[in-house]
Amino acid sequence: MKVLTVATRGGALAVTQTEVVSSALKKIYPDIKIR
Repeated sequence: MKVLTVATRGGALAVTQTEVVSSALKKIYPDIKIR
């Protein structure tokens, strides 16, 4: 299993963008763990 650690800025837009990217990565790599 691969682990990806994500850091983001504190704004609502930044958090939403991070969630969108995380969701897309999980569809491509279902066994990835994002924290």
